[in-house]
Amino acid sequence: MLLTNAIKKHASNLVQAQNDYKLNVIRTNTFMTSVLTSQIPSLNYKPKDFQEYLTAFQKANGTALDWSNKVMAKLLTVPDEIVSYNDIIISLLNDAQTQTEALKVHPDNSIAIKILTNDLDTLSTQLSMVRSFISGSVTSIEGVKNNLPDMAKQLENISNRAINDEKADKKQIDDLNKAVDKLKSDIDSCTASIVGFSIATGAAVTFGIISTIAAWPIGAVTWFFIAPVVAVSVYYIVIDSIQIETDKKLIENIQKEITGVTADVATLSLLSKNFTNMANEASKVQSNLQAVLNEWIVLENDINRAINEIKDAINEKNQKKFNEILTDLKEATAAWKDAYTQAGALHLDLGVNNCELKLGMSSDEVKKALEGGKVIDIISYYNEIQKVNSKELQPV
Repeated sequence: MLLTNAIKKHASNLVQAQNDYKLNVIRTNTFMTSVLTSQIPSLNYKPKDFQEYLTAFQKANGTALDWSNKVMAKLLTVPDEIVSYNDIIISLLNDAQTQTEALKVHPDNSIAIKILTNDLDTLSTQLSMVRSFISGSVTSIEGVKNNLPDMAKQLENISNRAINDEKADKKQIDDLNKAVDKLKSDIDSCTASIVGFSIATGAAVTFGIISTIAAWPIGAVTWFFIAPVVAVSVYYIVIDSIQIETDKKLIENIQKEITGVTADVATLSLLSKNFTNMANEASKVQSNLQAVLNEWIVLENDINRAINEIKDAINEKNQKKFNEILTDLKEATAAWKDAYTQAGALHLDLGVNNCELKLGMSSDEVKKALEGGKVIDIISYYNEIQKVNSKELQPV
């Protein structure tokens, strides 16, 4: 059971690595969408550090967009032969079984031997193509300097300095940040099954834009957004749970207590933390993809060794050997299908729906809103929204 052992030996590690990578990509885009959509609102009492923050914020968003275009766009552009690698591999394994069945009856069937050998060689080639694509993606990431953590640190330093310079109420700001974090965490819980389904099946992922924080005073322009996964296939997020309603009320109550310059500094702090979350997640992309590459390399090497041993057995033209090969091919096919069911495709289809979503919506209300909106591929959305935002050099 040479081929079967090679697949089973590495299946669980490969599944884990690919799923971690895809979850990382989805989470990175959740934060990226939020960062590029959110804006600095009009402030009532601009702290003396405001102009420095505004300049850094605009530069940081430009850096985020640049990183998305140079790194994320490449990761999401997967060649057709890589997208369909599973279908190709299953087809090769099935045909190899057919040829082996023929060789059980006629071990000297030269045509069947030639086709079987070609199937095995093509299987090796297909694995090599996938590995080469992943390797090339890792290399492309290495060639792009990730300045996001540095930009996040700059924003964080300026907002912290503003808190001290303006003697803002740090406790109120911390309470607001914690309340927003709690809301994000509870929304993440609502998306867990949706994200899991998309990772396992390769179904298209739709992000939504949810307004969360109104400008000061309450009821003015919305400026801070979160962008969770809201739909995949027939599944839609539910954002009307008791816990989310509780989170929303807590944020509103904290906002009511924050006044004056503390309110202005709080906006800088929230935006800085949001950017930091995005930068931290984006920084994991390369290592997660490298982990996928490592698993593909060992899988490919072991499968190639198994293929060479199967070829040696084929050359013996022995009926007993062909029985063993057939058993191995059948079990290997089942093992591969099982692994792929858990790991899914390497391709991720990500889009943003431009409809207006609000906390408190049921899944039916979300569905109706999404049907009235337009889905834009995520990289196009980033460029479109940043183009709109860049037209206004001053805050909203």
